[in-house]
Amino acid sequence: MDAAGKAGTFAAASEHIKLPADGCNGPVSAVYNLGQPVFLKDAGACEATVFKRRDLAVEYGMRSIAFIPCEGGVQEFGTTKTWEAIPPYPYFPKAELRQAFENMGCAYAQYWILKDGEFTIAADFVTVARRRALRNRRGDDQTFCSASRQFALSADGDGPVAVAYGLGQPIYVSVADAKTMRRRELAQEFGIKGMHMYPVEGGVLECGIPEDARLSGNTLEAAMKMRCDNSGAGYALYWTEESGQFVVAGEYVTLPMQRQWSLNGISGSFAEASKEVKIDMTGDDPVAMAARFRDPVFVQEAGESEQLVRKDMAKQYGIASVCFIAVEGGVLEFGTSHGPETSTWSGMPQVADMPKDELKTAFNVFEADYAIFWCLQADRYIVGAAYVTPEHARALRNQRGDEVSYAEW
Repeated sequence: MDAAGKAGTFAAASEHIKLPADGCNGPVSAVYNLGQPVFLKDAGACEATVFKRRDLAVEYGMRSIAFIPCEGGVQEFGTTKTWEAIPPYPYFPKAELRQAFENMGCAYAQYWILKDGEFTIAADFVTVARRRALRNRRGDDQTFCSASRQFALSADGDGPVAVAYGLGQPIYVSVADAKTMRRRELAQEFGIKGMHMYPVEGGVLECGIPEDARLSGNTLEAAMKMRCDNSGAGYALYWTEESGQFVVAGEYVTLPMQRQWSLNGISGSFAEASKEVKIDMTGDDPVAMAARFRDPVFVQEAGESEQLVRKDMAKQYGIASVCFIAVEGGVLEFGTSHGPETSTWSGMPQVADMPKDELKTAFNVFEADYAIFWCLQADRYIVGAAYVTPEHARALRNQRGDEVSYAEW
């Protein structure tokens, strides 16, 4: 818009517009209610009663605009040029994208489109935080995505993009092990540790994780505590990789679990004892397997698992079932006991993931004092998990003289 002498953008100007959701009084409500795309070849030629932002579109020189249904709403995209029809658009897996950015620590996404036997990048996205970090470190505006645009990858090759497309199923790629990846040195230059490849219509969606992605502070503490709350686990551990081995970088134990160990005459905790253990990242321990393949691992009886390095330790502390899931910067482990102080699992518990990116923003940017996860049961919402920062809990304790908080009333 700068070239046209116009400050701002049509998108920014549209942020203040409110449109009715009921009926089909315009393209947005029509798409939302009917679930079908709507195309305006010339937005400026529409009746104002049909397209309420017609004058705004003319002001900013917008011509063709497409509206397509998407999860929870409507996606709109347009151009100052004239399209004859809605251009082909791939379906991006929203659940996987959300998981990648909210829980896996991904910092970019790029879409490889297949055309004439080669994959080239048709679209990309890099988070603001990642762009800022790279600019501070490199002194330029280059990103792994922008540098990857110079590559054309053969569809018949053995690189991860071609392999994911050929298999027709998602794969995880560790840059350190990706011997056939042409961009391996480039990925290392930009500090990319690994990437998820999702085959989509017409190509492959790639989401990458930087080497410095880690959970820490209140985000980590909330992730562990709230995971125990909503799954019925008695403890949680956060494993991260250091020099080829996984070590414990965070732990949480529920009060009932700790109390039961004390009643049984056991000092310390399974979580604390696990801090002395180092796990080979190339081995077949569940921690290493979850990290390497990015798929959840469930162990029904920890004390009988031949793959679990801490099998004897688990038996000593009465650990029953254990889950391992890949998260940003490592693996989250959480488990139960054989007693009534925890839940009993017959398989991987089906519970909601706590969105790590939102938790990080809440605590690090907005300086939140607590977090609550409300879950729907029957016809009402109840607190499924909660976390209070240590500082806020201490202040409340000094003020009230008890352990009660607004989040955990």
